[in-house]
Amino acid sequence: MKRIATIIACVLIATGNVFAAISNPAATVYLTKTTVISTQDLNDRVKQYQDLYTQAGQDPTSVQPIQVLDVMINDELFRQGASRDGINVTEVDVDNQIKTMQNQYSANGLSADQFNQAAIQRYGSLANFRQNIKDQMMVQQYLMMKKGSELSQAPTVTDSEINDVYRRNKTTFVQPENVKISHIFIPFDSTGDKSKDNQNKALLDQVAKDIKSGKITFEAAVQKYSQDDGSKDKAGDIGWLTTEDASAANMLGKGFVDQAFATEVGKTSDVIVSNQGYHIVKILAHGDAKFLALTDKIGPDTTATVFDYIKQNLQQQKQQEAIQKAESDMIKDLRSQARIKVLYK
Repeated sequence: MKRIATIIACVLIATGNVFAAISNPAATVYLTKTTVISTQDLNDRVKQYQDLYTQAGQDPTSVQPIQVLDVMINDELFRQGASRDGINVTEVDVDNQIKTMQNQYSANGLSADQFNQAAIQRYGSLANFRQNIKDQMMVQQYLMMKKGSELSQAPTVTDSEINDVYRRNKTTFVQPENVKISHIFIPFDSTGDKSKDNQNKALLDQVAKDIKSGKITFEAAVQKYSQDDGSKDKAGDIGWLTTEDASAANMLGKGFVDQAFATEVGKTSDVIVSNQGYHIVKILAHGDAKFLALTDKIGPDTTATVFDYIKQNLQQQKQQEAIQKAESDMIKDLRSQARIKVLYK
């Protein structure tokens, strides 16, 4: 009897908590059904935004709960409207979208665990992350259903607009000093065997001497000694390095960057120790830092010009503005059809 009474008491407590949450709503939204946005739901979302503001170095107190509630109401209107009008985003659709995002992270060298941690940091939990992805996909499909004809039109960008952006931002279009590099590479021993590392360095020291004395060409040495499979079939070519390439400096080390820029075009270096292992580099080309004209390429390894770059950015900006307007128009239409009661004060 005592155990049954305890179970009943637990049920009553749990039920009481549910009633408490429902009896303290921040808003109710009705388009096709009544949905309650509880004060707790609102507080959780506000906390999520405040955390993001803090991570971005912004003032978390600037997050206004009433504005967050407005966003939550809009989200619910989109869900109900999309469901009413036949939009259905399945869990399989969400899985595929997340898999695409994970592959993009993986291509940048990040693991699945790092991807999940980034999602949790951004959304509070993996469940919240999945819901956010589902909502984004639903909004995109709903927008295309209702506003597809408008959004499918490519934005028009005039030469005058491009010239105006260039004139106002001319000093920001700068090409940093750069060099094109080929290398012979042997990585540090994966087991941490220092004697093996010393042998590899001694080997490359001798190879560097043989290249300088003409006993072997740099290209032949790449084929014979380099352990970089990605560049071995391209005569060791690893592309362009700039003085402002922070990611390369972090990966390879400042010493590698400094020695690469100190090596003359057409010449090969002595052995350079990077954060990854041992290199002999050959400089294929060098470019001085300079301000870029509209017709200049934005980088040594691309055909896109400053004109092309500005045009693409303006097109993306106008496309985003068109999407925002379409969303705003749809929200106005959905709000005109809905019954919304805001109870939060």
